[in-house]
Amino acid sequence: MSPSKGAPDAIVESYAAVSQPRRRKISTTRKLAYTSFCTVLVLFMLEGAVRLRAWHRFGTTGHVVDKIRMWEHNFPVPRPNASVKGSMCDIRINSLGFRGDEFLAEKPPGCIRIAAIGASTTFCIHASSNQHTWPHRLQEMLRSEYPNQTIEVVNAAFPGYRIETSKRNLEHRVLQLQPDVVIYYEASNDITADIDKVAEAHGLVASDNKGAGFRFGFLARHSSLVRLLNVNFSNFFQRQTGKLSTVPASMPQHFVEQIAAIHALCRDNDSKLVLSAFVTKMRRDQPPDEQMRNAAFSLYYMRYLTIEAVMDAFDLYNAAVYDYASQNQLPFCADGDSIPGDDLHFVDSIHFSDKGAEKMAERFFKFFVQERLIEQVLAGRGTRPSDATATLSPGAN
Repeated sequence: MSPSKGAPDAIVESYAAVSQPRRRKISTTRKLAYTSFCTVLVLFMLEGAVRLRAWHRFGTTGHVVDKIRMWEHNFPVPRPNASVKGSMCDIRINSLGFRGDEFLAEKPPGCIRIAAIGASTTFCIHASSNQHTWPHRLQEMLRSEYPNQTIEVVNAAFPGYRIETSKRNLEHRVLQLQPDVVIYYEASNDITADIDKVAEAHGLVASDNKGAGFRFGFLARHSSLVRLLNVNFSNFFQRQTGKLSTVPASMPQHFVEQIAAIHALCRDNDSKLVLSAFVTKMRRDQPPDEQMRNAAFSLYYMRYLTIEAVMDAFDLYNAAVYDYASQNQLPFCADGDSIPGDDLHFVDSIHFSDKGAEKMAERFFKFFVQERLIEQVLAGRGTRPSDATATLSPGAN
């Protein structure tokens, strides 16, 4: 019996169907597992890239301060002989536990010793080297102005200090060095802490802790990637956070009380206290978008304040310090506008670049010459200024 018509076509179709591989269905669980694996892999690669970037720039994958910190008298201090070096920073702590060159713990005869106390803005956390911090540059300028006089400027600050810690640092570590002059420069850390108390009183802290801010607690402490995202995107997420448009006029009261305590310690140890206005990158005359960019760092920490309130807070504390200085006949360096509020001089809202630290040193140098502070120290010792002083530069007055 001959095959029916169309049989070869049927055979071909049957062969083709058998020869084609069957598509395997991937379960939803496997898809999720694969997606999760790829996501975790990408996150690990990003984390590694961020850590490699941090190591190259700062010589550590964590916070720079953790590499040079120890605890003494129940507060953090620089660890003697510690160092951290990257492409953007070179921090070296001397054998006495201060950032800078070696010096003798016992002040040499005839030496004028100046101690600069405060936090990261005096420590100069973003300076590319010890030689680019403003205390070191101030030392160089004063030595050039007074070539016949031995002058030392000790960088006795440390990042994170509030004024209470600066007072303890002065009492337990700095006064032992017998400074003739003590410069106190800091305000931002105390404003931040005081604002948190005001925000808590207004019920804003609880609402923020429920998720308005972009803060991940445990992850932010252990992940460089999360910390980077936290800093760069927190202000976007904090737009929903309740904001204070004004700050209480009484807010600096505790700060001024601590300044009075520092003043008393200096007075009891024959050290002259020099106070200063705190300088920021944001200025009243800047366009709003520029103000916002310049205030980003301060808004990250003072997240309960509007940008206008942030500037009001700095003005309020500067005015309070000025009032205390005036009432107690203390030198007060007020020339904050001498440091331009731009990217060349500031790394963020409050921290100086190398150029900014240079300007800060010039600011204090001109103030020392104008107020004749070196001559006052020499006069207090019964030394004639002409015995140790070069002619003053005309442009310094």
